[in-house]
Amino acid sequence: MAKSRYLLVLALALALAAAPSYAVDVRPAFKIGAELGGDTLIDVPTNGNGSGNKKLTAGQGLFLGGGASILSDDKVLEGEVTLSYKFAGITASNGDITWSVLPLDALLFYRMPNLRFGGGLTFHLNPTLKGSGDASGLQANYKDAAGLVLQGDYMFGEKIKLGLRYVAVKYKADTITPAAGLVVNSNPPSTAKTNSLGVVFTVSF
Repeated sequence: MAKSRYLLVLALALALAAAPSYAVDVRPAFKIGAELGGDTLIDVPTNGNGSGNKKLTAGQGLFLGGGASILSDDKVLEGEVTLSYKFAGITASNGDITWSVLPLDALLFYRMPNLRFGGGLTFHLNPTLKGSGDASGLQANYKDAAGLVLQGDYMFGEKIKLGLRYVAVKYKADTITPAAGLVVNSNPPSTAKTNSLGVVFTVSF
């Protein structure tokens, strides 16, 4: 199953890059953004009486990445293939908990004056929740997972875009190891959905 998902994303990326009648302008692309939402991965109380808490969710995180923008000769269609690093965390004086994943996106956009709308596939590599300090021993490894992206951008000229995106991916746990002695309101789940909303800033060179 994992191999077939790799091939699906790779096939889309190659199709975009290999269509000379539609993709004559290939440029490096860089993007940065932030997303929120999704199922809770872990919920940790911030004090002894339970009046506060911090949590991490499956769709939460800051991301930055790069790849290629592929623009058709009539500038109506634009493909975008990028690999990013996405991360979030809980920081405390006695320990930290981090959440990280590598999203590989293969997107296709329809462009209008100052706007582009589209979506495509995303494949999330190595989703990992990990603790340190008092949270040492906490480790939740999720399987690589495929999902969908919907995105709409406002274009400042040809090279700069600012937009909103929705990401839907479902993670399934490979291994989950709770931290011994760590007090939590909820431990990592066996499955978790991202269902995240975010903002993204993209530049092509």
